Amino acid sequence: MTRILAIEDDETTAHEIVSELTRHGFDVEWVADGREGLVRAVSDRFDAVTLDRMLPNVDGLTIVSVMRSSGIDIPVLMISALTEVDERVRGLRAGGDDYMTKPFASEEMAARLEVLLRRQNAGPRQSILRAQDLELDLITREARRGGRQVGLLPTEFKLLEFIDAQRRPGADADHDLRGDLGLPLRPRHQPDRRSHRPPAPQGRHHGLHADDQDHPGLWICSQCDALSSGAPPPSA
Repeated sequence: MTRILAIEDDETTAHEIVSELTRHGFDVEWVADGREGLVRAVSDRFDAVTLDRMLPNVDGLTIVSVMRSSGIDIPVLMISALTEVDERVRGLRAGGDDYMTKPFASEEMAARLEVLLRRQNAGPRQSILRAQDLELDLITREARRGGRQVGLLPTEFKLLEFIDAQRRPGADADHDLRGDLGLPLRPRHQPDRRSHRPPAPQGRHHGLHADDQDHPGLWICSQCDALSSGAPPPSA
């Protein structure tokens, strides 16, 4: 069974985390003190950690930094009431794999942890994704094209991550995207609703922009749900 270490000093939040992750089939151990959490994280064998940012005795940044310097590369989902962008970036640069702010939806927290575990099992992942002259920095959440910074909304950034994820062998890109965006996860045994649609003619799609104003250059086909960037192919 997958073992999760939950380091959280707020009893109510800890109960919420433990209950939700247990419901998803994880074996969860809760620690309320930062010093004890650090000892458990570096001396015991866990598959992932949920880590509060502000803890008594030893804070979350110190815990994740010591873990990484000790060669412990298991996924760390940081959870904090500190919502400023600078604080989120500090947490990610210290070694966190994802960062959630309080209050949070329990189901989204579990989905994010599942995504991190799948990515861990798929092997190491680069912190910078490159496609021709486009670069996505997964730590700072910045995009550059031809060396120049490109302003993207958070959802646009995640959509580009999704497009890259589709190229990874064996990755469940649809499941990953839904987890990243906090959307309901489609049960894996449920038939894909796209299988009930008639296929689009060869080489043609029913082009439909996700949102011309908010997501320029990103489009989704209304017939086959194909997601891509750039100008859409000719509409049927």
